[in-house]
Amino acid sequence: MATGGAGPVGWGRVGCGRGHVPRRWSPGGRPGYHGGVAGDTPGPWGTGTQRTRGRWPVNAVVWLEARDLVKSLGGREILSGVDLRVRAGERIGLIGANGAGKSTLLRILAGLLEPDAGTVVRAPGLRVGYLAQELTGDEDATVLATVLEGFGDLLDLQRQLRALEESLARAASGGPGRGGEVEEMLRRYGRLQERFEREGGYALEARARQVLFGLGFREGDLGRPAGTLSGGQRVRLALARLLVTRPEVLLLDEPTNHLDVAASAWLEEHLAGYPGAVVMVSHDRGLLTRACHRIEELAGGRLESYPGNYAFYLEERERRRARAAEAYRAYMATRRRLQAFIDKYRAGNRATQAKDREKKLARLEAEAPPPPPPPRPLPRIRLDVGQPSHELVFQLTGVGHRYGEGPWLFRHLDAEIRRGARIGILGPNGAGKSTLLRILAGHLAPAQGRVQVGEGVRVGYLDQSLGLGDPARTVLEQFVTETGLTLPEARATLARFLFRGEDVFKQVGALSGGERSRLILARLAQVRANTLLLDEPTNHLDLETREVLEEALAAFPGTLLVVSHDRHFLRRLVTEVWWVEGGRVERFAGGLDAWLERRRVASPASGAPSRATAVPGSPPAVFAEGCGGPPARSRSRSRQEMAHLARRVAELEEEIASLEAEQAELARRLADPGFLAAEKSDPEAIRTAVARAAAVEAELGARLAEWEELARRLEEERAGFPGGTPLTPPS
Repeated sequence: MATGGAGPVGWGRVGCGRGHVPRRWSPGGRPGYHGGVAGDTPGPWGTGTQRTRGRWPVNAVVWLEARDLVKSLGGREILSGVDLRVRAGERIGLIGANGAGKSTLLRILAGLLEPDAGTVVRAPGLRVGYLAQELTGDEDATVLATVLEGFGDLLDLQRQLRALEESLARAASGGPGRGGEVEEMLRRYGRLQERFEREGGYALEARARQVLFGLGFREGDLGRPAGTLSGGQRVRLALARLLVTRPEVLLLDEPTNHLDVAASAWLEEHLAGYPGAVVMVSHDRGLLTRACHRIEELAGGRLESYPGNYAFYLEERERRRARAAEAYRAYMATRRRLQAFIDKYRAGNRATQAKDREKKLARLEAEAPPPPPPPRPLPRIRLDVGQPSHELVFQLTGVGHRYGEGPWLFRHLDAEIRRGARIGILGPNGAGKSTLLRILAGHLAPAQGRVQVGEGVRVGYLDQSLGLGDPARTVLEQFVTETGLTLPEARATLARFLFRGEDVFKQVGALSGGERSRLILARLAQVRANTLLLDEPTNHLDLETREVLEEALAAFPGTLLVVSHDRHFLRRLVTEVWWVEGGRVERFAGGLDAWLERRRVASPASGAPSRATAVPGSPPAVFAEGCGGPPARSRSRSRQEMAHLARRVAELEEEIASLEAEQAELARRLADPGFLAAEKSDPEAIRTAVARAAAVEAELGARLAEWEELARRLEEERAGFPGGTPLTPPS
């Protein structure tokens, strides 16, 4: 049973207790945000958090606590007395094998699922936000409007201010007899207006845009109805709305699913600075390392806590296992020694000493350490190349593709891929990454151009859809059919990929996502391919199996092209990045971190891709006509446009500062009880002040939105010139 604040309902709402003022927050230091830091406004449980580097103090306020949780599903107990405390400001990574119960625990913490036993206690007034995988709400609302709904309290304040402005105008027209009423309304208006400004109410749209752009939405997406989005886009929209609500506790189940690499990096940075508490289930090792202070591993129905990030967890887990194994060895050695003495002297002249040893043995056995668990079985993956290919693996000439009469995913792509290349193909969802991989694999003919496959190239292809043929066949039947191995050879190979005993007789159609991935990897290992084309190979794999696959691919001596959003995986394996978006393919000679830094410098707010560097030794990619490729204008004209943008940005900063000063003065006047006394004989002055306050608010919002857009464009222009530096937002 859960007690305390109500749990969240739906995709974009948080369970909350009312009666407290949300924290002030500055999402990036843009003008008009009026931000603060976590803890500068007391919450209902005392002041915010005491920040330390890397860890959070144990005496921080406990916001959410699970006590002795028990839960069974399908006749199997998956939670067996789980205890968990979530303190103010903590960021906790919840990990464990697939099926261990991580998502179940998260849903119990969110109040969406009742435990069979145990309790969840929440601090009074606590707001808990849970990322649901299904989008609900008004499907006709635009993407931007849907996210703005997440500012529920601020929108309520805005509506109250509008209503008060109308009431003030009517009351002021009623003559001096209503002076007391107007004075009270002015005082209330001043309080509400000050709170609205303090909490960043005048920059709602700019804040919503920042989150949407960070999660991979583009300007053209903001006016689309939510109901027209794909499944992955709807989940990203749900995440955007949840992030702008800023609940005290965020519960996230695989938050980087459906995010491309750039959006995952943005989310990682956002969560690393989140002033509330975060509990996340994730297979994203970069996120677990960079954004978590504590790892909780769920295994055997119980949690084991590691006070550090994922990198610390890996080291500490091995230390704990070594200590446990040594303690058990010492116990067994002592036990054998005592038992030997007892057996030898039980009936002799040292029987009294033997009796003492029996008592000592009984005490020892009562406090015996548990035997160390057997190592978790993991696949054994070895990828042999067989015969190496010739130097040139693929030659792409004028390659492009679109489906039917739809827009071009990419076109006029000229490239050479040489033996040993390790290329990560990245881009937004739906941009054409998988299409490009299918063309290279020979599974799809390009709508334009041709692909020449080099001599001796033997391709191994892993499809994101995990197609495995006839779903009615057993694992063993399918594997024998595809590989031509004998039954004993097939069973031995499948055992290396954890298909043992009766597992080989499971129907292919009944396999889980992780089992299907393992079966495809087993098939790839038999192909002896010298060129691997892998589409999201880590999907459905748990953390340890991902690491095994990484080891195998790091040792693979052939050519590798991979579509993936797993940044840890890409960091280790790729030395070249291809970015697919908007009808073009940009190529960058360098690893993932270098590419991300180039992109961040080019456009931190919008996530627009940077201009890529041509790969040495290969022809440059040719970009789509009219799809934002390299500009035809001269460098001097580009500099002129950059100078024009810089002037306009400077003008906007001055206008914003002026409007903010006027806004502050109007707020002071409207909050001053003496204002009414001075203007009592002139109701028109009151109406004018109220109307001007509303107009200034609208003007300020428009200027902020224009500043965001022009600042983004200016940074893109500056990134295109040697020595270009990012734009520094005004203070």
